Amino acid sequence: MATVDTFFCIPDNSSKNVLELYGSKGSIIASGTIGQGDSGQMTAYLEGSTSGYDAAQKRNETGGEIISPVPINTYRAEIEEFSCAILEKREPENSVSLGLRSQRILAACYESAEKGKVIEIS
Repeated sequence: MATVDTFFCIPDNSSKNVLELYGSKGSIIASGTIGQGDSGQMTAYLEGSTSGYDAAQKRNETGGEIISPVPINTYRAEIEEFSCAILEKREPENSVSLGLRSQRILAACYESAEKGKVIEIS
């Protein structure tokens, strides 16, 4: 199960560039990492066990574990990869087939929401 909210119409100072990932073993919160800059911070909050959901919501607020990937400008990296692929006469890592698959998944999401049923993707 996933929920994705994306917006490109928010004024720059109001957009906080936050990415939140939640799963059965914890979460990762990335703040200020999405965009053209090379700043931001990522923190992992990982569970030692898979005890599941506690209805009483007794939370242990820990500081989490800081994740420090090498910061890159995603737009620049995309252009550099594409340029290298042309110069090296090879398929780019972000290939046409990957892009088409992403579009098929998005179309299936919309169709699923419209029809209220699971849509198989070939």
